[in-house]
Amino acid sequence: MSSSPIDLTLPSRAPTEQYQKENHDSAPFAVYTLVDLGETGADDDLRKAVEGDDANFHSTCKLAPRYNFIGHPLMTVYNYHLQLAEQREYHPTLFIVAQNQDYKKDGVLLINLDVDLDCRVETCRIQAGEAASALVNIRIANMDWEDFKEDELPPAESTAGNTSSSGGEGTQQPSTSTPSPVFGLYSTAGANMTALPELLDPEFYQKHPRDQQCHSVASYTSSPDPWKQLMGRHPWNCMRDPSLHRQMFVCADKKEVENEGVLLVRMQWDGNIDRDPAELIQIGAGADVKTRRCQLAAVLPALTSVASGQIEFESIEESTV
Repeated sequence: MSSSPIDLTLPSRAPTEQYQKENHDSAPFAVYTLVDLGETGADDDLRKAVEGDDANFHSTCKLAPRYNFIGHPLMTVYNYHLQLAEQREYHPTLFIVAQNQDYKKDGVLLINLDVDLDCRVETCRIQAGEAASALVNIRIANMDWEDFKEDELPPAESTAGNTSSSGGEGTQQPSTSTPSPVFGLYSTAGANMTALPELLDPEFYQKHPRDQQCHSVASYTSSPDPWKQLMGRHPWNCMRDPSLHRQMFVCADKKEVENEGVLLVRMQWDGNIDRDPAELIQIGAGADVKTRRCQLAAVLPALTSVASGQIEFESIEESTV
């Protein structure tokens, strides 16, 4: 049992509309923990516990690449999962979180980032052994989210005083800061895109989404010409996510980014996304670009300085690797 309440507040809505027309029927549900589960092997015991005894639900859940968020608020897992979802390797909007060491008694949290296909965020506490069954039934539309909310377990003791009726367990208070520029992160060489945001900003997963300065957008590693596809897709990605900086973004063109750095890219185009998708792709493919190679610690300060007009892009000091 946690010695102090874990912050379970989340935003009321999530940027998950892009997944609504995609098929994720075979995607595993990510499993996370906010507490130390103890001895070696206990984390996999959690995965087995949420799959339950019914063999039909075995292999439906999988520990996330980074699943251990001991001592972190639930918001940290939320931010991480949004980045993980971009890779399309796990279900993008449904996942499981253990928030108590005695999860077999206290249950686990189901997180839904797209309730009723309305991008609404809610949580539901359920018996651990029923978690996978519940998410599978929601995924195939055999049962509704509300069916499980009606029978939700009461909050566990360690979350007393941190509950809310609107979000299941808690509601994220809005950030009062001015939105920062959001620089898109891309990969053309197989870099770890769930780790990259935190490498650029060590506090990334603790920040409110409004205060994050970068987001993983896409990996084009498997493309015959990754760079060409990236150039064509950036304006189109800006149409899908208007918060992205239209002209500047980051490309991880090397796999070992901690040693080799990343490319800062400036694309010359008017930034007008009120166009047909095919036209946006054509504009990106034909745009002039300039690049600068930077070590990770210098990336966000450099891009922010250019975006605010303090320096010119060409004056960014390139690193040698």
